[in-house]
Amino acid sequence: SPTSQASERGRLAFWSEQIGATRLDQVTAETVSDTLRRLAGVSNATRNRYKARLSAVYGAAADWHWVPAGTNPARQVKQARESAGRLRYLDDAELKRFLDSCRQSKTPGFLLFVSLLLATGCRRGELRSLKWKNLDLAAGVVHFKDTKNKQPRSIPVTEPALGELREWAKVRRLSSKLVFPGVNGKQPFDFTRQFRGAVKRAGLENFRLHDLRHTCGSYLAMAGVPIRTIAEILGHKSLEMT
Repeated sequence: SPTSQASERGRLAFWSEQIGATRLDQVTAETVSDTLRRLAGVSNATRNRYKARLSAVYGAAADWHWVPAGTNPARQVKQARESAGRLRYLDDAELKRFLDSCRQSKTPGFLLFVSLLLATGCRRGELRSLKWKNLDLAAGVVHFKDTKNKQPRSIPVTEPALGELREWAKVRRLSSKLVFPGVNGKQPFDFTRQFRGAVKRAGLENFRLHDLRHTCGSYLAMAGVPIRTIAEILGHKSLEMT
């Protein structure tokens, strides 16, 4: 995705600035470790992502026969230990306050955007890129094609989100393929400002847009839905992630 590409460019630029003048066959595990230490003020998870980018460079270099197969100093450096994933979800009272706050927004489509995040557990990027052709309103199913892990998945939409979606379809902008088009109709609308306003009005603390996905998964778990089914709904590659 464009966002991921921007992140990767930044990480590759770091390696270019630090060791870009060094021959591929002269970079050692010690070189990699010493360079990673220059990443001040970042988490272990971020440091591991930087190491992974350098590892990918050596993988490409081996494919192009620039270095012998198996030459990868980044793989010789131990992964930094990452902390447990962050989990924040809304309890019943918080959820009610938040949805009431969302209803106060004057931005068309915002309440539906939030409702779909809660109903499907999809990622923000997946919903922003959603097109009308990927919806089956009669069956109440949404087909996510542009996903983070490149694996399309289909999710049933429950009420009240389904009813709100069908009403939104009646006033859709015919000139755009997107369910949530921006001003020009070619780019999706960015609801970040509206979300922050709703969070503030609801008096929520330490709550981010991605936490709506956590909320969906947590409510499914508390309802007794099998973990494998939750993994399929959320689009996780592993049960450990779920």
